[in-house]
Amino acid sequence: MSAYNHQITVISDVICPWCYIGKNRLDIALKKLRQDYDVHVLWNAFELNPTMPNKGMERKAYLDYKFGSRRTAETIYKNIENVAVEDGLKIAFERILKTPNTRLSHKLIASLDCPVKQNGLVDALFEAYFIHGKDIGDEKVLTEIARELQLSPDSLNGNDPTDALVVSQEERALELGVTGVPAFVYNGRLLFSGAQSPETIYLSLKQAFVRFGG
Repeated sequence: MSAYNHQITVISDVICPWCYIGKNRLDIALKKLRQDYDVHVLWNAFELNPTMPNKGMERKAYLDYKFGSRRTAETIYKNIENVAVEDGLKIAFERILKTPNTRLSHKLIASLDCPVKQNGLVDALFEAYFIHGKDIGDEKVLTEIARELQLSPDSLNGNDPTDALVVSQEERALELGVTGVPAFVYNGRLLFSGAQSPETIYLSLKQAFVRFGG
C-alpha cells in the first residue's frame, strides 16, 4: 500500500438523491482502491437550494416550484428510486414531508476534521432523510443524530465559526466550476461530477492518483 495519503473531497448536498447513490458507489470503489492506496474522503458543502427558508418548505409545494408540475416530479423521482433500488439502497421519497434548508447539516459536517467521523455522519444524514423522511434542517433532529454518533452538536448554535467554513467551501466549489453534485475533487482539481458507476469512479481516481499524486 502506498504510504502517501490520497485525500478526496466530495462536494455534495445531503438532500441530493444522486449524492446518496454516489456515496454508495464511491464506497464500493474505495474497497478496491484501498487495496493499493491510502485514501481518505472529506465532504464539502453545496446547497441545492441556497435561498430555501430556514424552516424549509412543504414537500409538495417544493416539487411544484422546482419542477413545474407534480407529474414531472413523480417521473423524475421514480427514475431515481429505480436506480437506488438497483444499487441495493433503501429510499422512501413518500416519507419526506418537508424539503429542508441544509445549512445546519453542512455546519455539523464541517465541524468534524476526521474523515471517518465525517463519513459516518454523512451516512446517518442520508439515512435519516432518504429512508426515514426526517427533517435534517431541524436543530433538534440534528442534535439527536449527533448525540447518537457521540458527536458534539455545538456547531448548530448561533454564528459558530463553521458558518464561515461552509461559505468558503461553497465559494470554492463555484471557483472550481461545480454546477451539479456530487462532484469529486483531488489535489485542487475537479475530476468529475455525477453518480458515476463504481468502476468509473475507481478508474478515474486511480488515474488521478498516478497523474496528480505526490
